[in-house]
Amino acid sequence: MKYKAFIFDLDGTLVNSSLDLANAVNELREHYKLEKLDLETILSYIGNGALKLVERSFKDTDIEPKEALKLFLDYYEEGIYNETDFYPNVEDFLKELKSKKIPAVILTNKPQKMTDILIEKMEANHFFQYIYGPDQFGKKPDPSGLKKCLDLLGVEPSEALMVGDHHTDIFAANSSKVDSVFLTYGFGKIGDSKPDYVFDSFKELFKFL
Repeated sequence: MKYKAFIFDLDGTLVNSSLDLANAVNELREHYKLEKLDLETILSYIGNGALKLVERSFKDTDIEPKEALKLFLDYYEEGIYNETDFYPNVEDFLKELKSKKIPAVILTNKPQKMTDILIEKMEANHFFQYIYGPDQFGKKPDPSGLKKCLDLLGVEPSEALMVGDHHTDIFAANSSKVDSVFLTYGFGKIGDSKPDYVFDSFKELFKFL
């Protein structure tokens, strides 16, 4: 089956931002005189946006997450592109989409400002027709952002594929009647979501071209 549009999650799907996110979390914890968390623990806290990451990273403290969020974003912005890069095969796939004039969209729960900064630093804007964080349409699994992308692209739900690494991506796709791919290498968990495909490598997506 060939799709007319591909809609991607960002962190844990297109890019491995784990070290930069973890470093920002631990800089924030150091600011509050707390011990650092290990990478695996921090990765288990990723999903549903930056505020949730802060909440989970400080769940056993009396620190107010909303107050700590701004400082976390400051730390993260400072080191947003120190270690982050595309996962294997992602850039080749995006190049292939571009050459075939198949639209690609980012739909992420990462704040819009951070998303824009990262994509600009990666010099990857040219791959995507639209890049949306949660600011306008809400966070996945809310399907509003995905439905808006379909409207803007002028494609039917059956003509698009949602690709992500977390159950929030899959639930958003299910609610929109869009086929979905769950990538096992990412940060997220499949939970009780029901993706149409489960892939261990981004390379498997080439079968759809």
